[in-house]
Amino acid sequence: MLVFLLAIWFSVLKAQTNTIEIVLVDTLAYTHFGLKQMSHKNYPPSHLFDSNAKTCWVSAFNDRSVTKPLYIRVPDISSDSMIINIFSGYGKSESLYNKNSRPKEIQLTYYYAYLRDGHVSENAYQCEACQLPIKQIISLKDTFGVQRFQLLYDTNNFAEHQKRILENRSIYNNNVIDTFLLVKLEIMDVWEGDKYKDDICISEIYFNDCYMSHIENSNYEIKRVYLNAEENELLIEKEDTTVAVYTDKASVLQNIQLSDDRKWAILIAMPAERAGRTETSYLVVDIAAKKVINQELTHYFSGYHLGDPIFLEECNGEVFLIYDMTNNETGKIKLRHLRY
Repeated sequence: MLVFLLAIWFSVLKAQTNTIEIVLVDTLAYTHFGLKQMSHKNYPPSHLFDSNAKTCWVSAFNDRSVTKPLYIRVPDISSDSMIINIFSGYGKSESLYNKNSRPKEIQLTYYYAYLRDGHVSENAYQCEACQLPIKQIISLKDTFGVQRFQLLYDTNNFAEHQKRILENRSIYNNNVIDTFLLVKLEIMDVWEGDKYKDDICISEIYFNDCYMSHIENSNYEIKRVYLNAEENELLIEKEDTTVAVYTDKASVLQNIQLSDDRKWAILIAMPAERAGRTETSYLVVDIAAKKVINQELTHYFSGYHLGDPIFLEECNGEVFLIYDMTNNETGKIKLRHLRY
């Protein structure tokens, strides 16, 4: 047992001595990425983070043997576990998905990264990264859609690595302005396309710092969101039609928050027939997808119980869901729509 622990310790120390410099682009709303060489200008890695399954990144183009490793900053995540979601292949249509190659196996290499003051420009920054001791291989099914994988590092053991590396390098007071987990994504094997065999595509990547709802790529405008006269049905007015988004005949509903884009709402539901003390429930409504997402939120917030108070917050065009967790901390996730 002692030999095993010493082996792990020495592997950690060895990883800490190998520091690499990586430039990350910081002009995107979702997360930051780094790529030393782009395969094709029409299929850039920014397509991975645009909430649109109809766009893709091509990691290799006309030469499958030369795939480019991609570095992705893992966002701060409220829950204990870290999840990566991958839409493998070209998501524009199932026909194009089958024609192009897509990853079968991906290797994830983890880094503890830190940013020093003065290493930031208008649209990018240069970080220093220390490789962590574990690599991970994820196997993807040949499936048109999003696949979900748990990362080997959770927020707790990453914090332990962070403290150890910072102490070992004595950089606490050496102009460090930010620290974060970085993952290097490398394609190791592919599902071969029927036609474009050398083009390896991925359409979307996101983590569990956001709730991603899947909707059809429609351009209609939601003109109005309102409750009916009986206050038991949430309606939307679009173009020349009115559509019911949520109905609960046993409750009285109150619409307390609506996002600026009219795609998310917070409702309070109270029993229509009240007897004694009345319990209220907070409902999060995905208006674009016409569903309540409270059940799904249990995977994002530690200690969340169905109906607990929950609120919307908006910043720079992004919509966030805010929840007070049991450890007296505030959980926060982005609300996004993946367009098909």
